[in-house]
Amino acid sequence: MQCIKHTQTGAVWIQRAIYNLGTSISDTGNSAVDNPSTWQAKFPYGETIHEATGRPSDGLLIIDYIAKSADLPLVVPYKNLSAAHLSACHGVNFAYSGATALSKEALAKKNITLELTNPSLDVQLGWLDDYFDGFCHNVKENCTKALSSSLFMMNFGTNDYGSAFRQNHSMEEIKKNNLVSDVVEAMKQALKKIISRGARKVLVFGVALDGCRPISLAMQSANKSATYDRFGCVRDNNDFCKYHNEVLQEGLKELREQHPDVQIVYGDLYNAMQSVFDNFKSLGFKSLTKACCDVESREKAKAIQYKDKLCGAHGTIVCPKPEEYVYWDNAHWTQKANQLAAGQLDHSRHLPQAREQLLQLIMSSSTTAMHAAMSFLNFVLLALLQLKYQNKEISPFEAHGTIMLLYILTSIIYSTALIALLLRAHQLPEIPCLATLEHISLLSGALACALLLLILAPPFGYFLLAFCGVLVLVKALLGSYQQIVGQLLDVAAISERPRDLILKVFHRSGRQEARDQAHAMASVCFQKYWIRHLLQIIC
Repeated sequence: MQCIKHTQTGAVWIQRAIYNLGTSISDTGNSAVDNPSTWQAKFPYGETIHEATGRPSDGLLIIDYIAKSADLPLVVPYKNLSAAHLSACHGVNFAYSGATALSKEALAKKNITLELTNPSLDVQLGWLDDYFDGFCHNVKENCTKALSSSLFMMNFGTNDYGSAFRQNHSMEEIKKNNLVSDVVEAMKQALKKIISRGARKVLVFGVALDGCRPISLAMQSANKSATYDRFGCVRDNNDFCKYHNEVLQEGLKELREQHPDVQIVYGDLYNAMQSVFDNFKSLGFKSLTKACCDVESREKAKAIQYKDKLCGAHGTIVCPKPEEYVYWDNAHWTQKANQLAAGQLDHSRHLPQAREQLLQLIMSSSTTAMHAAMSFLNFVLLALLQLKYQNKEISPFEAHGTIMLLYILTSIIYSTALIALLLRAHQLPEIPCLATLEHISLLSGALACALLLLILAPPFGYFLLAFCGVLVLVKALLGSYQQIVGQLLDVAAISERPRDLILKVFHRSGRQEARDQAHAMASVCFQKYWIRHLLQIIC
Protein backbone atom coordinates (compact mmCIF):
# COMPACT_ATOMS: atom_id res chain seq x y z
CA MET A 1 0.00 0.00 0.00
CA GLN A 2 1.42 3.37 -1.02
CA CYS A 3 0.23 5.05 2.21
CA ILE A 4 3.05 3.38 4.14
CA LYS A 5 6.38 5.11 4.68
CA HIS A 6 9.18 2.57 5.02
CA THR A 7 11.91 3.37 7.52
CA GLN A 8 14.80 1.50 9.11
CA THR A 9 12.51 0.45 11.97
CA GLY A 10 9.73 -0.81 9.74
CA ALA A 11 6.63 0.47 8.00
CA VAL A 12 4.94 3.44 9.67
CA TRP A 13 1.47 4.76 8.94
CA ILE A 14 1.81 8.48 8.17
CA GLN A 15 -1.66 9.51 7.03
CA ARG A 16 -4.76 10.98 8.60
CA ALA A 17 -7.88 9.57 6.98
CA ILE A 18 -11.68 9.47 7.00
CA TYR A 19 -13.64 6.22 6.89
CA ASN A 20 -17.40 6.43 6.44
CA LEU A 21 -20.33 4.02 6.54
CA GLY A 22 -23.79 5.25 5.69
CA THR A 23 -26.61 6.04 3.30
CA SER A 24 -27.22 8.32 0.34
CA ILE A 25 -26.47 11.51 2.27
CA SER A 26 -22.81 10.45 2.20
CA ASP A 27 -22.69 8.20 -0.90
CA THR A 28 -19.95 9.68 -3.07
CA GLY A 29 -20.32 7.15 -5.86
CA ASN A 30 -20.57 3.53 -4.67
CA SER A 31 -24.09 2.95 -5.98
CA ALA A 32 -23.21 4.62 -9.28
CA VAL A 33 -20.25 2.27 -9.75
CA ASP A 34 -22.51 -0.74 -9.27
CA ASN A 35 -25.27 0.74 -11.40
CA PRO A 36 -23.96 3.26 -13.96
CA SER A 37 -27.48 3.71 -15.34
CA THR A 38 -28.83 5.10 -12.07
CA TRP A 39 -30.07 8.66 -12.35
CA GLN A 40 -27.59 10.09 -9.85
CA ALA A 41 -24.77 8.91 -12.12
CA LYS A 42 -26.05 11.22 -14.87
CA PHE A 43 -26.71 14.90 -15.41
CA PRO A 44 -28.31 17.03 -14.11
CA TYR A 45 -26.87 15.44 -10.96
CA GLY A 46 -23.56 17.16 -10.31
CA GLU A 47 -24.40 20.14 -12.50
CA THR A 48 -22.96 22.64 -10.00
CA ILE A 49 -19.56 20.91 -10.07
CA HIS A 50 -19.94 20.21 -13.80
CA GLU A 51 -19.76 16.43 -13.43
CA ALA A 52 -22.12 13.64 -12.43
CA THR A 53 -20.08 11.79 -9.80
CA GLY A 54 -22.75 9.52 -8.34
CA ARG A 55 -23.51 11.93 -5.51
CA PRO A 56 -27.27 12.43 -5.01
CA SER A 57 -27.01 16.19 -5.28
CA ASP A 58 -26.16 18.97 -7.68
CA GLY A 59 -22.68 19.03 -6.16
CA LEU A 60 -20.81 18.07 -3.01
CA LEU A 61 -22.10 16.38 0.14
CA ILE A 62 -21.54 16.95 3.85
CA ILE A 63 -18.78 14.32 3.92
CA ASP A 64 -16.93 16.27 1.23
CA TYR A 65 -16.97 19.44 3.31
CA ILE A 66 -15.84 17.55 6.39
CA ALA A 67 -12.90 16.22 4.37
CA LYS A 68 -12.12 19.72 3.13
CA SER A 69 -12.30 21.09 6.67
CA ALA A 70 -9.65 18.55 7.70
CA ASP A 71 -7.55 19.50 4.65
CA LEU A 72 -7.94 16.05 3.12
CA PRO A 73 -8.89 15.11 -0.44
CA LEU A 74 -12.46 14.03 -1.12
CA VAL A 75 -12.99 10.51 0.23
CA VAL A 76 -12.84 7.79 -2.41
CA PRO A 77 -15.79 5.37 -2.83
CA TYR A 78 -14.92 1.80 -1.85
CA LYS A 79 -16.25 0.50 -5.16
CA ASN A 80 -13.83 2.77 -7.01
CA LEU A 81 -10.66 1.79 -5.16
CA SER A 82 -9.10 -0.09 -8.07
CA ALA A 83 -8.99 3.10 -10.10
CA ALA A 84 -8.38 5.53 -7.27
CA HIS A 85 -6.01 3.95 -4.78
CA LEU A 86 -3.96 7.14 -4.34
CA SER A 87 -6.69 8.97 -2.47
CA ALA A 88 -7.44 5.82 -0.46
CA CYS A 89 -4.47 6.90 1.65
CA HIS A 90 -6.83 9.53 3.03
CA GLY A 91 -9.72 7.19 3.70
CA VAL A 92 -12.46 5.14 2.09
CA ASN A 93 -16.19 5.76 1.82
CA PHE A 94 -18.37 2.66 2.19
CA ALA A 95 -21.72 4.52 2.15
CA TYR A 96 -24.36 3.33 -0.28
CA SER A 97 -27.62 4.96 -1.37
CA GLY A 98 -30.67 3.22 0.06
CA ALA A 99 -28.65 1.38 2.72
CA THR A 100 -30.38 0.31 5.92
CA ALA A 101 -29.02 -0.30 9.40
CA LEU A 102 -30.90 -3.61 9.62
CA SER A 103 -30.60 -6.43 7.14
CA LYS A 104 -33.38 -7.37 4.74
CA GLU A 105 -34.13 -10.43 6.85
CA ALA A 106 -34.31 -8.46 10.11
CA LEU A 107 -36.72 -5.96 8.58
CA ALA A 108 -38.84 -8.76 7.12
CA LYS A 109 -39.41 -10.08 10.65
CA LYS A 110 -41.04 -6.73 11.39
CA ASN A 111 -43.21 -6.99 8.27
CA ILE A 112 -41.13 -4.40 6.45
CA THR A 113 -40.19 -5.23 2.87
CA LEU A 114 -37.38 -3.44 1.06
CA GLU A 115 -38.29 -2.25 -2.43
CA LEU A 116 -34.58 -1.91 -3.19
CA THR A 117 -32.06 -4.23 -1.55
CA ASN A 118 -28.88 -2.22 -1.13
CA PRO A 119 -25.82 -3.02 0.99
CA SER A 120 -26.89 -2.69 4.62
CA LEU A 121 -24.70 -1.79 7.58
CA ASP A 122 -23.46 -5.35 8.07
CA VAL A 123 -22.47 -5.57 4.39
CA GLN A 124 -20.57 -2.29 4.61
CA LEU A 125 -18.83 -3.58 7.73
CA GLY A 126 -17.76 -6.59 5.68
CA TRP A 127 -16.25 -4.25 3.09
CA LEU A 128 -14.46 -2.38 5.86
CA ASP A 129 -13.09 -5.65 7.25
CA ASP A 130 -11.85 -6.71 3.83
CA TYR A 131 -10.17 -3.36 3.31
CA PHE A 132 -8.49 -3.26 6.71
CA ASP A 133 -7.39 -6.88 6.51
CA GLY A 134 -5.28 -5.82 3.56
CA PHE A 135 -4.18 -2.60 5.20
CA CYS A 136 -3.19 -4.20 8.49
CA HIS A 137 -1.24 -6.86 6.61
CA ASN A 138 1.03 -4.09 5.31
CA VAL A 139 1.51 -2.29 8.62
CA LYS A 140 4.30 -3.80 10.68
CA GLU A 141 3.50 -1.82 13.81
CA ASN A 142 0.28 -2.24 15.75
CA CYS A 143 -2.66 -1.71 13.39
CA THR A 144 -4.86 -0.34 16.16
CA LYS A 145 -2.34 2.39 16.84
CA ALA A 146 -1.97 3.09 13.14
CA LEU A 147 -5.69 3.86 12.77
CA SER A 148 -6.03 5.98 15.91
CA SER A 149 -5.54 9.29 14.07
CA SER A 150 -8.32 8.61 11.56
CA LEU A 151 -11.90 9.85 11.75
CA PHE A 152 -14.65 7.21 11.46
CA MET A 153 -18.15 8.39 10.54
CA MET A 154 -21.55 6.70 10.40
CA ASN A 155 -25.12 7.63 9.40
CA PHE A 156 -28.07 5.23 9.29
CA GLY A 157 -31.77 4.99 10.05
CA THR A 158 -33.54 7.05 7.39
CA ASN A 159 -34.08 4.16 4.98
CA ASP A 160 -35.20 1.73 7.69
CA TYR A 161 -37.93 4.11 8.79
CA GLY A 162 -38.74 5.26 5.27
CA SER A 163 -39.44 1.69 4.21
CA ALA A 164 -41.83 1.28 7.15
CA PHE A 165 -43.62 4.56 6.43
CA ARG A 166 -44.13 3.69 2.76
CA GLN A 167 -45.82 0.46 3.81
CA ASN A 168 -48.23 2.39 6.03
CA HIS A 169 -46.71 1.38 9.36
CA SER A 170 -47.72 4.03 11.88
CA MET A 171 -45.10 5.72 14.04
CA GLU A 172 -46.61 4.22 17.17
CA GLU A 173 -46.44 0.79 15.57
CA ILE A 174 -42.80 1.36 14.64
CA LYS A 175 -41.99 2.31 18.21
CA LYS A 176 -43.83 -0.71 19.63
CA ASN A 177 -42.03 -3.23 17.41
CA ASN A 178 -38.68 -1.83 18.63
CA LEU A 179 -37.51 -0.77 15.17
CA VAL A 180 -35.78 2.32 16.54
CA SER A 181 -34.02 0.50 19.36
CA ASP A 182 -32.95 -2.25 16.95
CA VAL A 183 -31.56 0.29 14.48
CA VAL A 184 -29.60 2.03 17.24
CA GLU A 185 -28.39 -1.30 18.62
CA ALA A 186 -27.14 -2.30 15.16
CA MET A 187 -25.24 0.98 14.98
CA LYS A 188 -23.79 0.45 18.46
CA GLN A 189 -22.57 -3.04 17.59
CA ALA A 190 -21.00 -1.71 14.40
CA LEU A 191 -19.29 1.06 16.37
CA LYS A 192 -17.90 -1.48 18.83
CA LYS A 193 -16.44 -3.43 15.95
CA ILE A 194 -14.93 -0.28 14.47
CA ILE A 195 -13.46 0.66 17.84
CA SER A 196 -11.95 -2.81 18.15
CA ARG A 197 -10.25 -2.14 14.81
CA GLY A 198 -8.51 0.89 16.29
CA ALA A 199 -10.95 3.79 15.87
CA ARG A 200 -10.42 6.48 18.50
CA LYS A 201 -12.30 9.33 16.83
CA VAL A 202 -15.89 8.62 15.86
CA LEU A 203 -18.59 10.92 14.49
CA VAL A 204 -22.13 9.46 14.43
CA PHE A 205 -24.89 11.39 12.69
CA GLY A 206 -28.51 11.52 13.75
CA VAL A 207 -31.34 11.76 11.24
CA ALA A 208 -32.50 15.14 9.95
CA LEU A 209 -35.86 16.76 9.21
CA ASP A 210 -37.64 13.91 7.46
CA GLY A 211 -40.92 15.80 7.60
CA CYS A 212 -39.50 18.51 5.36
CA ARG A 213 -38.42 16.21 2.53
CA PRO A 214 -40.53 16.63 -0.63
CA ILE A 215 -41.00 12.85 -0.80
CA SER A 216 -42.43 12.80 2.74
CA LEU A 217 -44.74 15.72 2.01
CA ALA A 218 -45.97 14.06 -1.17
CA MET A 219 -46.73 10.82 0.66
CA GLN A 220 -48.57 12.69 3.43
CA SER A 221 -50.65 14.76 1.01
CA ALA A 222 -53.60 12.36 1.31
CA ASN A 223 -53.38 12.25 5.11
CA LYS A 224 -56.04 14.69 6.32
CA SER A 225 -54.90 14.39 9.94
CA ALA A 226 -51.31 15.45 9.23
CA THR A 227 -50.21 18.68 10.90
CA TYR A 228 -47.50 21.01 9.65
CA ASP A 229 -45.06 23.46 11.22
CA ARG A 230 -44.42 27.03 10.12
CA PHE A 231 -42.11 25.83 7.32
CA GLY A 232 -44.68 23.40 5.93
CA CYS A 233 -42.97 20.30 7.34
CA VAL A 234 -44.91 17.32 8.72
CA ARG A 235 -44.71 17.52 12.51
CA ASP A 236 -45.13 13.80 13.18
CA ASN A 237 -42.23 12.87 10.90
CA ASN A 238 -39.93 15.40 12.52
CA ASP A 239 -41.01 14.35 16.01
CA PHE A 240 -40.14 10.78 15.08
CA CYS A 241 -36.68 11.93 13.97
CA LYS A 242 -36.22 13.57 17.36
CA TYR A 243 -37.20 10.32 19.04
CA HIS A 244 -34.62 8.36 17.03
CA ASN A 245 -31.95 10.94 17.84
CA GLU A 246 -32.73 10.77 21.56
CA VAL A 247 -32.40 6.98 21.56
CA LEU A 248 -29.20 7.23 19.52
CA GLN A 249 -27.66 9.75 21.92
CA GLU A 250 -28.46 7.48 24.86
CA GLY A 251 -26.73 4.66 23.02
CA LEU A 252 -23.68 6.81 22.33
CA LYS A 253 -23.58 7.81 25.99
CA GLU A 254 -23.35 4.14 26.94
CA LEU A 255 -20.53 3.63 24.43
CA ARG A 256 -18.60 6.58 25.88
CA GLU A 257 -18.84 5.02 29.33
CA GLN A 258 -17.62 1.68 27.97
CA HIS A 259 -14.82 3.27 25.92
CA PRO A 260 -13.56 6.38 27.77
CA ASP A 261 -10.45 6.47 25.57
CA VAL A 262 -12.53 6.99 22.41
CA GLN A 263 -13.93 10.34 21.28
CA ILE A 264 -17.51 9.60 20.27
CA VAL A 265 -19.28 12.68 18.91
CA TYR A 266 -22.93 12.99 17.99
CA GLY A 267 -23.42 14.80 14.68
CA ASP A 268 -26.61 16.80 15.20
CA LEU A 269 -27.92 16.92 11.64
CA TYR A 270 -31.42 17.69 12.86
CA ASN A 271 -30.52 20.98 14.52
CA ALA A 272 -27.94 21.76 11.84
CA MET A 273 -30.69 21.72 9.21
CA GLN A 274 -33.15 23.38 11.58
CA SER A 275 -30.72 26.30 11.79
CA VAL A 276 -30.65 26.48 7.99
CA PHE A 277 -34.45 26.60 7.94
CA ASP A 278 -34.59 29.22 10.70
CA ASN A 279 -32.24 31.50 8.77
CA PHE A 280 -33.29 30.63 5.23
CA LYS A 281 -33.92 34.22 4.10
CA SER A 282 -30.53 35.55 5.17
CA LEU A 283 -28.90 32.46 3.64
CA GLY A 284 -30.46 33.15 0.26
CA PHE A 285 -32.95 30.27 0.08
CA LYS A 286 -36.32 30.81 -1.58
CA SER A 287 -37.68 27.26 -1.39
CA LEU A 288 -37.45 25.01 1.67
CA THR A 289 -39.68 22.02 0.99
CA LYS A 290 -39.89 21.96 -2.79
CA ALA A 291 -37.27 20.06 -4.77
CA CYS A 292 -35.17 21.74 -7.42
CA CYS A 293 -36.14 18.70 -9.49
CA ASP A 294 -39.87 19.04 -8.96
CA VAL A 295 -42.05 16.31 -7.45
CA GLU A 296 -45.77 16.90 -7.04
CA SER A 297 -48.02 13.93 -6.34
CA ARG A 298 -47.64 10.93 -4.05
CA GLU A 299 -47.77 8.55 -7.03
CA LYS A 300 -45.09 10.50 -8.87
CA ALA A 301 -42.98 10.73 -5.73
CA LYS A 302 -43.07 6.98 -5.22
CA ALA A 303 -42.20 6.35 -8.86
CA ILE A 304 -39.32 8.81 -8.94
CA GLN A 305 -37.77 7.95 -5.60
CA TYR A 306 -38.22 4.21 -5.40
CA LYS A 307 -38.23 2.96 -8.98
CA ASP A 308 -34.89 4.45 -9.98
CA LYS A 309 -36.34 7.49 -11.72
CA LEU A 310 -34.81 10.39 -9.90
CA CYS A 311 -33.93 13.82 -11.22
CA GLY A 312 -33.53 13.70 -14.98
CA ALA A 313 -36.40 11.30 -15.58
CA HIS A 314 -39.15 12.19 -18.01
CA GLY A 315 -41.54 14.65 -16.41
CA THR A 316 -39.15 16.17 -13.89
CA ILE A 317 -38.26 19.86 -14.07
CA VAL A 318 -34.84 21.18 -13.07
CA CYS A 319 -34.79 24.62 -11.47
CA PRO A 320 -32.42 27.26 -12.90
CA LYS A 321 -30.86 28.16 -9.51
CA PRO A 322 -30.20 25.19 -7.18
CA GLU A 323 -28.55 27.54 -4.67
CA GLU A 324 -32.01 28.91 -3.86
CA TYR A 325 -33.31 25.46 -2.87
CA VAL A 326 -32.63 23.34 0.21
CA TYR A 327 -33.59 20.13 -1.62
CA TRP A 328 -32.05 19.07 -4.89
CA ASP A 329 -34.38 16.12 -5.56
CA ASN A 330 -37.26 14.85 -3.48
CA ALA A 331 -35.03 13.38 -0.77
CA HIS A 332 -31.55 14.94 -0.91
CA TRP A 333 -30.08 18.35 -0.24
CA THR A 334 -28.41 20.75 -2.63
CA GLN A 335 -24.69 21.43 -2.43
CA LYS A 336 -25.37 24.75 -0.71
CA ALA A 337 -27.53 23.11 1.95
CA ASN A 338 -24.88 20.42 2.49
CA GLN A 339 -22.18 23.04 2.93
CA LEU A 340 -24.22 25.03 5.43
CA ALA A 341 -25.21 21.89 7.35
CA ALA A 342 -21.55 20.86 7.59
CA GLY A 343 -20.73 24.28 9.01
CA GLN A 344 -23.56 24.12 11.53
CA LEU A 345 -22.35 20.76 12.85
CA ASP A 346 -19.47 22.51 14.58
CA HIS A 347 -21.54 24.61 16.94
CA SER A 348 -24.35 22.51 18.30
CA ARG A 349 -25.95 24.15 21.31
CA HIS A 350 -27.57 20.91 22.35
CA LEU A 351 -24.49 18.87 23.28
CA PRO A 352 -22.29 20.79 25.77
CA GLN A 353 -18.90 19.53 24.59
CA ALA A 354 -19.67 19.11 20.89
CA ARG A 355 -17.53 22.05 19.75
CA GLU A 356 -14.48 20.96 21.68
CA GLN A 357 -14.83 17.33 20.61
CA LEU A 358 -15.30 18.14 16.94
CA LEU A 359 -12.28 20.44 17.00
CA GLN A 360 -10.21 17.70 18.61
CA LEU A 361 -11.22 15.29 15.86
CA ILE A 362 -9.36 17.48 13.39
CA MET A 363 -6.52 19.05 15.38
CA SER A 364 -3.55 16.84 16.18
CA SER A 365 -2.10 16.74 19.67
CA SER A 366 1.40 17.27 18.26
CA THR A 367 0.40 20.60 16.73
CA THR A 368 -1.20 21.68 20.00
CA ALA A 369 2.03 20.83 21.82
CA MET A 370 4.02 22.86 19.30
CA HIS A 371 1.78 25.88 19.90
CA ALA A 372 2.24 25.53 23.64
CA ALA A 373 6.03 25.21 23.28
CA MET A 374 6.18 28.20 20.93
CA SER A 375 4.18 30.40 23.30
CA PHE A 376 6.30 29.33 26.28
CA LEU A 377 9.55 30.00 24.40
CA ASN A 378 8.35 33.48 23.44
CA PHE A 379 7.48 34.17 27.07
CA VAL A 380 10.92 33.01 28.29
CA LEU A 381 12.77 35.07 25.68
CA LEU A 382 10.76 38.18 26.54
CA ALA A 383 11.57 37.67 30.22
CA LEU A 384 15.28 37.34 29.41
CA LEU A 385 15.12 40.47 27.27
CA GLN A 386 13.53 42.37 30.14
CA LEU A 387 16.29 41.22 32.51
CA LYS A 388 19.00 42.19 30.03
CA TYR A 389 17.79 45.78 29.74
CA GLN A 390 16.50 46.15 33.31
CA ASN A 391 19.47 48.18 34.55
CA LYS A 392 20.33 49.90 31.28
CA GLU A 393 19.51 53.48 30.37
CA ILE A 394 17.97 52.55 27.02
CA SER A 395 15.10 50.23 26.23
CA PRO A 396 15.10 47.36 23.73
CA PHE A 397 13.02 49.54 21.38
CA GLU A 398 15.67 52.25 21.40
CA ALA A 399 18.54 49.81 20.94
CA HIS A 400 16.90 47.56 18.39
CA GLY A 401 13.99 49.52 16.96
CA THR A 402 13.66 47.69 13.64
CA ILE A 403 13.93 44.23 15.16
CA MET A 404 11.39 45.05 17.87
CA LEU A 405 8.92 46.42 15.32
CA LEU A 406 9.27 43.24 13.29
CA TYR A 407 8.78 41.23 16.46
CA ILE A 408 5.55 43.07 17.26
CA LEU A 409 4.31 42.49 13.71
CA THR A 410 5.05 38.75 13.77
CA SER A 411 3.53 38.46 17.26
CA ILE A 412 0.32 40.09 16.03
CA ILE A 413 0.19 37.66 13.10
CA TYR A 414 0.86 34.75 15.46
CA SER A 415 -1.88 35.79 17.88
CA THR A 416 -4.37 36.49 15.08
CA ALA A 417 -3.79 33.07 13.54
CA LEU A 418 -4.29 31.36 16.89
CA ILE A 419 -7.52 33.26 17.54
CA ALA A 420 -8.79 32.41 14.05
CA LEU A 421 -7.90 28.77 14.70
CA LEU A 422 -10.11 28.77 17.79
CA LEU A 423 -12.92 30.66 16.06
CA ARG A 424 -12.87 28.02 13.37
CA ALA A 425 -14.71 25.66 15.71
CA HIS A 426 -17.68 28.02 15.50
CA GLN A 427 -17.55 29.23 11.88
CA LEU A 428 -16.31 26.26 9.86
CA PRO A 429 -17.07 27.48 6.29
CA GLU A 430 -16.03 31.10 6.87
CA ILE A 431 -12.59 30.62 8.45
CA PRO A 432 -9.61 29.61 6.26
CA CYS A 433 -8.41 26.02 6.28
CA LEU A 434 -6.96 24.52 9.43
CA ALA A 435 -3.58 23.63 7.93
CA THR A 436 -3.05 27.18 6.64
CA LEU A 437 -3.84 28.69 10.03
CA GLU A 438 -1.52 26.23 11.76
CA HIS A 439 1.27 27.00 9.32
CA ILE A 440 0.88 30.77 9.63
CA SER A 441 0.86 30.66 13.42
CA LEU A 442 3.82 28.28 13.71
CA LEU A 443 5.93 30.13 11.15
CA SER A 444 5.20 33.55 12.67
CA GLY A 445 5.91 32.15 16.14
CA ALA A 446 9.27 30.78 14.99
CA LEU A 447 10.17 34.10 13.38
CA ALA A 448 9.23 35.95 16.57
CA CYS A 449 11.58 33.71 18.56
CA ALA A 450 14.34 34.25 16.00
CA LEU A 451 13.99 38.04 16.24
CA LEU A 452 14.32 37.97 20.02
CA LEU A 453 17.34 35.68 19.72
CA LEU A 454 18.97 38.23 17.40
CA ILE A 455 19.06 40.56 20.40
CA LEU A 456 19.84 38.04 23.14
CA ALA A 457 22.14 35.65 21.28
CA PRO A 458 22.78 36.79 17.69
CA PRO A 459 24.42 33.55 16.44
CA PHE A 460 21.38 31.51 17.47
CA GLY A 461 19.06 34.12 16.03
CA TYR A 462 20.78 34.12 12.67
CA PHE A 463 20.82 30.33 12.63
CA LEU A 464 17.08 30.12 13.31
CA LEU A 465 16.34 32.76 10.66
CA ALA A 466 18.51 30.94 8.15
CA PHE A 467 16.84 27.64 8.99
CA CYS A 468 13.37 29.12 8.45
CA GLY A 469 14.55 30.73 5.23
CA VAL A 470 15.92 27.46 3.88
CA LEU A 471 12.69 25.65 4.68
CA VAL A 472 10.63 28.31 2.94
CA LEU A 473 12.99 28.34 -0.05
CA VAL A 474 12.86 24.56 -0.41
CA LYS A 475 9.11 24.67 -0.18
CA ALA A 476 8.98 27.45 -2.76
CA LEU A 477 11.03 25.40 -5.21
CA LEU A 478 8.72 22.44 -4.71
CA GLY A 479 5.57 24.53 -4.61
CA SER A 480 4.86 24.67 -8.33
CA TYR A 481 5.36 20.93 -8.77
CA GLN A 482 3.18 20.13 -5.75
CA GLN A 483 0.51 22.57 -6.83
CA ILE A 484 0.17 21.00 -10.28
CA VAL A 485 0.06 17.43 -9.02
CA GLY A 486 -2.08 18.42 -6.04
CA GLN A 487 -4.70 20.08 -8.18
CA LEU A 488 -4.78 17.07 -10.50
CA LEU A 489 -5.26 14.74 -7.54
CA ASP A 490 -7.97 17.01 -6.14
CA VAL A 491 -9.83 16.83 -9.44
CA ALA A 492 -9.22 13.10 -9.50
CA ALA A 493 -11.06 12.72 -6.20
CA ILE A 494 -14.34 13.15 -8.11
CA SER A 495 -13.19 11.83 -11.47
CA GLU A 496 -11.13 8.70 -12.01
CA ARG A 497 -9.81 9.66 -15.46
CA PRO A 498 -7.30 12.36 -14.35
CA ARG A 499 -5.99 10.02 -11.67
CA ASP A 500 -5.55 7.21 -14.20
CA LEU A 501 -3.61 9.64 -16.35
CA ILE A 502 -1.35 10.60 -13.45
CA LEU A 503 -0.64 6.95 -12.66
CA LYS A 504 0.17 6.15 -16.27
CA VAL A 505 2.52 9.12 -16.61
CA PHE A 506 4.52 8.30 -13.49
CA HIS A 507 4.62 4.55 -14.00
CA ARG A 508 5.66 4.86 -17.64
CA SER A 509 8.46 7.23 -16.70
CA GLY A 510 10.26 4.38 -14.97
CA ARG A 511 11.49 6.73 -12.26
CA GLN A 512 10.97 5.30 -8.80
CA GLU A 513 11.59 8.70 -7.26
CA ALA A 514 8.88 10.29 -9.38
CA ARG A 515 6.43 7.54 -8.48
CA ASP A 516 7.21 7.90 -4.79
CA GLN A 517 6.71 11.64 -5.01
CA ALA A 518 3.38 11.19 -6.76
CA HIS A 519 2.11 8.88 -4.02
CA ALA A 520 3.56 11.09 -1.28
CA MET A 521 1.60 14.03 -2.65
CA ALA A 522 -1.56 12.42 -1.34
CA SER A 523 -0.37 13.22 2.20
CA VAL A 524 0.07 16.93 1.57
CA CYS A 525 -2.68 19.45 2.36
CA PHE A 526 -2.89 20.88 -1.17
CA GLN A 527 -4.24 24.41 -1.44
CA LYS A 528 -4.94 26.73 -4.35
CA TYR A 529 -2.49 29.51 -3.52
CA TRP A 530 1.30 29.28 -3.55
CA ILE A 531 1.72 30.95 -0.15
CA ARG A 532 -0.12 28.04 1.44
CA HIS A 533 2.43 25.66 -0.05
CA LEU A 534 5.25 27.70 1.51
CA LEU A 535 3.65 27.48 4.93
CA GLN A 536 2.87 23.76 4.84
CA ILE A 537 6.49 22.81 5.59
CA ILE A 538 5.87 23.78 9.22
CA CYS A 539 3.06 21.20 9.58
